[in-house]
Amino acid sequence: MKSNYAFLHAVLYLTPEQISLFSGWKRLVRDGIFLQLKHIEVVGAETGLYCFQLGRLKGFQKGDPHKSDIVSIDAFDDRDREYEVWVGKTKGTRGVITQEDVNAILSTIEALPGVETPNEVRSPSAQHR
Repeated sequence: MKSNYAFLHAVLYLTPEQISLFSGWKRLVRDGIFLQLKHIEVVGAETGLYCFQLGRLKGFQKGDPHKSDIVSIDAFDDRDREYEVWVGKTKGTRGVITQEDVNAILSTIEALPGVETPNEVRSPSAQHR
């Protein structure tokens, strides 16, 4: 996969109908593993699974705030850094979460200055060449 986003997209949107015995052994094994991972990844998406693009963020929203008390977001920035966000209300309270609230939260996400992703970290020997 080219990115973490592409990997999660492939897992979330693979269906059993897309798997073929004629697709080759490696692809068949990969898709079987992806379907197993999908069972884990879609927990919380009973009320909806949505793909979004919001400015420099793209990702997946699991849950509809109008139908669920909690929404889970997997967002990726333009450098493929992943942000996991949970938005919800405490059971038994009257709080209301809207899609506009979720969008407002997502629009404020920024990476911390100086924080590098594992792919950006260089070994000390590579820095002195």
